Amino acid sequence: MVNKTNTILPVSVVIPTRNRAVVLKKTLSTIAQQTAQPYEVIIIDASENEDSRQIVAAGIDSIQSKLVYKRAVVKGAASQRNEGIAVSTQPFIAFMDDDVYLEADCFALLWAAINSSSDVGGVNALITNQQFHPLGRISRTVYRLFTSKEQLKNLEGKTIGPSVNFLSSEKNKLAWIPVDWLNLGLTVYRRAALPDPVFDPHFTGYSFMEDAALSFVVSRKWKLYTVRDARIFHDSQPGDHKNNVEQLAEMEMVNRYYIMTRILHKTSIKNKVDFIIFQLFYITASGGLFDFKTWKGKLKGIKKIWINRKR
Repeated sequence: MVNKTNTILPVSVVIPTRNRAVVLKKTLSTIAQQTAQPYEVIIIDASENEDSRQIVAAGIDSIQSKLVYKRAVVKGAASQRNEGIAVSTQPFIAFMDDDVYLEADCFALLWAAINSSSDVGGVNALITNQQFHPLGRISRTVYRLFTSKEQLKNLEGKTIGPSVNFLSSEKNKLAWIPVDWLNLGLTVYRRAALPDPVFDPHFTGYSFMEDAALSFVVSRKWKLYTVRDARIFHDSQPGDHKNNVEQLAEMEMVNRYYIMTRILHKTSIKNKVDFIIFQLFYITASGGLFDFKTWKGKLKGIKKIWINRKR
């Protein structure tokens, strides 16, 4: 049971945002409702208007955290987070999306988990509306090409084959679920566990899978957990980056291949065949089999991978 007292944690929270003032205010308000609040919340804003700046300047009722506002130098999730880290002051760094709402005691539960042992490098909250679900027959058949039957029985928080990663579930019986990777809905890392730079310069713009790339690096030396009872709701917002099917298709392919080969060091012929199989499955499962923009994006992705390979 978490002690319900107002506590200030030695945590710097970094939130990249762009044109989402309304949901940003709601996100900050849920931090204000926590029994344990971070020392500071750093907002790195790439908006085309002043709405978010004005919300921060006006303050948030009941928030005890220091609010820090900074205009982004470079637009993009990963680069904005790096800018936030540069001005952070605390020994623990938390990354939050600007559209997640925290349930009660979320920060206190995360804090208890990351302080349970000195070898815990990072922990994250469970996303209530984005969880692991049992695989269907076709998915099991495809994923069996990448891993063992035994591994297929326990995919929560795991990564298999060509950097295919899975979320955790509230149905898990463990309070702290050991995982291979942490998504950045709400994640707390020890500063000492983070690489330099924290987010690889490869990840630009929407920065697809930059969270997985970071946690794979941290997991080489540190333990990672999803804290089942620390919960958030992800109020996923529309955006230009999500509407560009071609760009998303290219980025998914390029970034996943980069993680597979450069971070996970999976470079064998089998790894590359698995990657092709997964891409075909991913295109089909996501409804892009007959979508011209999806295929155009994938072809651009192949070209970029080839160019990067030459380098």
